[in-house]
Amino acid sequence: MLAKQTYSAGPLRFGIGASGPLAARLHAAFVDLVDDSLDDVDEWFIVSDRVEDPRSVELAFSGATMLRAPEFAEAAIVSALNRMILDYDPQRLHLHAACLGLHGVGVVLAARSGTGKSTTTASLALDGWTYLSDESLGLRGGSARVEGVPKPISLTPDAFDLLRADEGGQSANWPAVLDRMATHKVLCSASGLGAQISDSVDCGIVALLARGDGAQSEPRVEATSIAEMVVELLGLTQDFGRFGPTGLDALVDLCCNSRCLRMTLGTPLATARLLRRLVDDHVPPPRVHVEIIDFMNTRTAFMQEEAVVLNCDTMSAVSLLPSTAACWYDEISQSVMPESDRSTPATDVSDLLRELGILDPSTPDREALGNGRN
Repeated sequence: MLAKQTYSAGPLRFGIGASGPLAARLHAAFVDLVDDSLDDVDEWFIVSDRVEDPRSVELAFSGATMLRAPEFAEAAIVSALNRMILDYDPQRLHLHAACLGLHGVGVVLAARSGTGKSTTTASLALDGWTYLSDESLGLRGGSARVEGVPKPISLTPDAFDLLRADEGGQSANWPAVLDRMATHKVLCSASGLGAQISDSVDCGIVALLARGDGAQSEPRVEATSIAEMVVELLGLTQDFGRFGPTGLDALVDLCCNSRCLRMTLGTPLATARLLRRLVDDHVPPPRVHVEIIDFMNTRTAFMQEEAVVLNCDTMSAVSLLPSTAACWYDEISQSVMPESDRSTPATDVSDLLRELGILDPSTPDREALGNGRN
């Protein structure tokens, strides 16, 4: 007999039906998303035992059926949910990043897969941080408010080994799930690791993660510019092409209201301690004046002395150093004036942007296509 449970993941409502030990394991993994108030759901995931082959289960959803080893059925559900959440949430730009909070300060951990983001997230959960997500964050323009879905944290066997090496399994609150002998990825609920659960937080720190050198046990951190961070995050968005050029505004608002850092990971415990110190010492950054200007096929965000220029067709972007940003602003300003009113000659930033593939290589009518925004 199938045990069924309903869940909410942002705007997506779904259910999971399974039997036996797998039902208990799935419920334990997804417990932070439980929603017993639902009368109907958008999608059901049904996992059925196969008498003829007990080494695999049948997973059915969205009208399709697949055979998986029981441990890989869990990963298939999470993978499908990641895609569905984007489809059911078109009003927000989604960033491939984790987010946790401490003392009301949100910390976004952005990194490509395999860097150590989920291991760091699990370490912070063990340290009692508030958990939003280890996979995908929703952003809206106009604020640094970050919204997440507290899906299970997916941990590799290497992550288990690193966490056990740090903690030694000596803590009285050590979660039993981490004592499993993992030979593949395992899903862990954040609450099961000790984290509080929330669906949103005001971001105060954005950290771009990089792997250590192997022998490095202590993490390292350095400041990076707002413009450089915006470009890095653009490459980590999950639906920027669908969201469109205004997605740049959401990334700018996030980074302008946060401290932007590059962090080289150390051991999970050392990294968690450093992040805690950063939060304890956190002071909100000064207000940054932002002006967004659409010009030809580009959208430029001017932030104090920095700038990011986005190609609205290819969605690729570059950051500009202060001197170059000032010249680009002057060139745009001069381009919309009658030639007789121009006080300075045009600079060559447009030529540079053409060489980089950001500005349309054709010779357009040099006029602004939109207005600036404060």
